[in-house]
Amino acid sequence: MQQVRITAIDPDYRFEVAEVPEPAPEKGQVLVRVATSGINPADWKMAGADFAPLPHAPGLDVAGTVAAVGEGVTGFSAGDRVAGQAPMGAGALSPYAITRARTTAAIPPEVGFDNAATLVTSGQAAWAALIEEAELAPGQSVLIHGGGGAVGSFAVQIARHAGARVIATASPRHHDLLRELGADEIIDYTATPFEQAVRDVDVVLDTIGGDTFLRSIDALRDGGTMVTIAWFDAPPRAAIEDRHLRVRQLSMRPNGERLSTLLRLVASGAIQPVIGTRVPLAGAIDAMRQSMRGHNRGNVVVTVP
Repeated sequence: MQQVRITAIDPDYRFEVAEVPEPAPEKGQVLVRVATSGINPADWKMAGADFAPLPHAPGLDVAGTVAAVGEGVTGFSAGDRVAGQAPMGAGALSPYAITRARTTAAIPPEVGFDNAATLVTSGQAAWAALIEEAELAPGQSVLIHGGGGAVGSFAVQIARHAGARVIATASPRHHDLLRELGADEIIDYTATPFEQAVRDVDVVLDTIGGDTFLRSIDALRDGGTMVTIAWFDAPPRAAIEDRHLRVRQLSMRPNGERLSTLLRLVASGAIQPVIGTRVPLAGAIDAMRQSMRGHNRGNVVVTVP
């Protein structure tokens, strides 16, 4: 079968479409005939790391039908509609992909493959950051950076569903979308420093990192919580300790139970994935290069024939 791979990252990313054997499920694994995959920043940012050596096969999001199951797997049978996460480097930008059974969930009949695939990484990251790490509660306020992106668009809806007051930063082209998703306040970060526009929020979700992470400290109330999914410089210890802030970097472990919760929310209409780009497998490399340039709207999904 054909599989997209990253062959080099320095000085520039280089890609290839390689012919590789169809994988076979091992103990605890599920082989999925891929209908839809996705493209996430982790697909290229992790390439070349110790746990993702080159050549690296990107693609974490898997939605499709079960082709076979490995030893010890129960609850899934051939033909079942499922979503799950491929192990890092196993590659889901291909006709067949492996998922671990513990990261896999049945897709309700009301949910299509495209929407299911977006939940695997982006949806779970937003849920884990806000509900599990920040423990966002009804009546609290949350500032979400990058509200128009893949994780941010889920986070706005999850926060709204949790009963929080939602403030999001985004460029003007995403403002109409954020209003539709339920944001209570939108800050145009290109015109106004967000730390001047908002203060004393209970929670910040940082999807940007760098200077945005450091400036977000000023937007938090004393005792507030910030969760980041991005790279950042260490914050001033005194500011954190003196104000009793909780600062966490999300290290999400995907699991089928969380994914099932999100799939049920989509099935009920409580949240709706935002798909900004949809391409066939033949367009995956170009879509990944576009995603690398940033400022994307919602999720990027790859349909597999």
